Amino acid sequence: MDSLPEECLDLILRSIPPHRPLYPLLLVSRTFFRLVLPLLYQNPFDHIDRVPFAHPHAHQRKTMALSLLLHSSPEPLFEGLTLYPGGWPYQNPATVDYLSYYTRHSEKHLQNFVSLVVPDPTSTPLPRLAQTSSPSSSSSSPSIKARIHLGFVGHNASHLQSLCFSLHKLGMLIPLIPQLTSLTRLELYIPAKVTADTGALHFITAHTSAHPGLLREIKIEASGWGAAGGAREVAQHVEAVGGQVQVVDVTGWIEGVQFLSMFPSDACKSLLLRQTVPPRLEMPGGLPEAVQRFHKLEKLRFPAVDAALFAWAVTTTAAAAAATQEESVKVTVRPPLASLDLHGADDHLIPALSDATNAFRATMREIKGLSSFGPSSGRVLEWGWELPRLTQLDLEGTVAVRFNLLALQHCPALRVLRLNIGRQIPDTWDPQIKARELAECLAQTQVASLELSGYWDVSDADLTREETMLQVLRRLTRLNLMWCRGPTIEAYAFLMREMRMLKRLHVSGTLAEKERLLGLKKTLGLGVSLDIEARG
Repeated sequence: MDSLPEECLDLILRSIPPHRPLYPLLLVSRTFFRLVLPLLYQNPFDHIDRVPFAHPHAHQRKTMALSLLLHSSPEPLFEGLTLYPGGWPYQNPATVDYLSYYTRHSEKHLQNFVSLVVPDPTSTPLPRLAQTSSPSSSSSSPSIKARIHLGFVGHNASHLQSLCFSLHKLGMLIPLIPQLTSLTRLELYIPAKVTADTGALHFITAHTSAHPGLLREIKIEASGWGAAGGAREVAQHVEAVGGQVQVVDVTGWIEGVQFLSMFPSDACKSLLLRQTVPPRLEMPGGLPEAVQRFHKLEKLRFPAVDAALFAWAVTTTAAAAAATQEESVKVTVRPPLASLDLHGADDHLIPALSDATNAFRATMREIKGLSSFGPSSGRVLEWGWELPRLTQLDLEGTVAVRFNLLALQHCPALRVLRLNIGRQIPDTWDPQIKARELAECLAQTQVASLELSGYWDVSDADLTREETMLQVLRRLTRLNLMWCRGPTIEAYAFLMREMRMLKRLHVSGTLAEKERLLGLKKTLGLGVSLDIEARG
């Protein structure tokens, strides 16, 4: 593979899923070592967290990574720093400045294991911090943890792109603002015991003033102060980023939905809110009007607490159609919404989803709907218009039960379908009719990944006959029939032989059935990945 141009190798390496380990690739060759370093060490702690098999040794891996970064500079950031015995098996200093590749700093990742590398910070003499001190910080004596944050961020501050910090500690980085010329994403989290801002708002305003238009993404996680009397003050941090912000993520802050009017909307393309709302939701003007402000929105995650959430967008669509006949008609700007994720009671969720598919039919690519707990609605989710770009549909709960499968015939580009109907199946359901409708409609799509979760009544005949679903199943690369009622082990064994494109199969079965399927996989030499949930 070394014979490939480095540009091609770089594209391949960057396409590796986040959960796959990159470290072994460092040992392949010098070329791979050089290309993998920037990917692995932009934030090695985050990478360790995402690799599942590393969890049993996560602390050990993180302490080794921290030790490596502390010793990576030709002139160590911390002279005289004492490490635990055995914590540093490499030569000192390191042969490579690993910290020069560091582009994403997270206080969270370091907070809990610095003490595993630096013994007893209260009794360890404070080391000298190289090239990151400032007049404003010379009068105080920062802790070792603070010095590590200043050192990691300040070592190559002009390359730092993402910063995750607690609200009450971000002020320590204010002296580094002139050097933070690449910072585009800021994540603030507010611990429950914090009751005041000690510099975060100043940091945001100073950075925005020094580097106008640079900071484009902000994420807030708040509890305690952020969920009580200080909620409006928390919202001011989003407001301070200014009109250039493109991503606002407050999924970790339940009060965030109440302050939509304060969020900058001029350039916002991604608005992600927590899908549960405060017990007493107070929204002057209502949620539809608040959403309407974001006229460049492409991605929306939102609580469905208003059936008319997108009624304005349907009206806009009708007005746009009328404008083609009469130029004098004034048309409200409709956002190019491509990804929608809603959660709520069916009486609100289903009308909102229906209106969205109508209003944004030309741009919609992904739809996710999750029903909240409660009685099923008599409403039906369906549409009779083409959704030419829809590639992913994910419905869970009673909204999946109330979905008219015939709507799938209007989704020619659909590639991923997930329908989790749970355990509350209406008595009016006819399993054979549903299986036939599903097969007929899927034949008109490009679905390659199908998940039928919950108590679907699917028989062996539905899965194994050409005239039912088999013709569609043959082209799938992923099939999930976990907890479906009806299929037997014989049907699963048959599908493993017939589905030549299959890469992943998720089913449930007894321990004996699991052993049989694993044995069949070995006998046939199949490359399919099996996930068999034990039952019985």
